[in-house]
Amino acid sequence: EAWHPEIAQYLRDRTDGSGASPIRRTIDAVQRVLKAMLWLDPSEHHSATAQYLQPLVKAQIGQSIVTLNYDNTIELAGFGAQVEIESAFTRDGDDYWYVQVGPERPNAVRLLKLHGSLGWNREGDGRIRSFFDQRSAKLIGAVTSPGIIVGAGNKLRADGPWLDLVGAFKSSLGQADTLSVLGYSF
Repeated sequence: EAWHPEIAQYLRDRTDGSGASPIRRTIDAVQRVLKAMLWLDPSEHHSATAQYLQPLVKAQIGQSIVTLNYDNTIELAGFGAQVEIESAFTRDGDDYWYVQVGPERPNAVRLLKLHGSLGWNREGDGRIRSFFDQRSAKLIGAVTSPGIIVGAGNKLRADGPWLDLVGAFKSSLGQADTLSVLGYSF
């Protein structure tokens, strides 16, 4: 199934940096509003806001948490509970993190964000880079093009980390004895 022509142009604009089509400006505006509404700044004492999730995070040590949310509440809950959250990114040099989904580790919680994060940036070459530093629970760079999937319908994409994240989710689900679902409507 082909993309609507305006969406296809938006995706081309994101790749080659040309022009600002009306659809590109609209999507960029929606992403800015989402970030303003959903991203919690730890310096504003939002760690306490995510405190209710700390028991969930502690119970999942050695396992995965899978979310469709773009926000950073699980990361803040882990930070507040002093639980390492493995966010499927590995350090590349001193500054940046790139997606590389690793195995579950016995002393950490693996966080799989299937629809991306407002703390991820979509680079011009299509790669996704995280500007979220787990050690400080803060953004360490400016997110100009959030690495998120928006819209209705099928959100599975072949570009970026999405297939790896879904594959890790399927693998984790296949090994699980228990599945807990919070805040999702079927």
